[in-house]
Amino acid sequence: MSLSLLAESTSSVKTKCIQVDFGGGLEIYDTLSSDLAGLEIGLLGSVAACHFAHTVLVANKWFSL
Repeated sequence: MSLSLLAESTSSVKTKCIQVDFGGGLEIYDTLSSDLAGLEIGLLGSVAACHFAHTVLVANKWFSL
């Protein structure tokens, strides 16, 4: 189960995942700006970390999915 689905299924929040290549340069901010336009955001997170098969790093903790 993805972290966004887990958050939505255990609380009353809605999530949106936006995939960008942070190695792409300044144009990623245009993508982020247009994808986030008009949204009321309570928390904006980033999981820009190494990703191994079904394991992610979130807030300096490793989670196996």
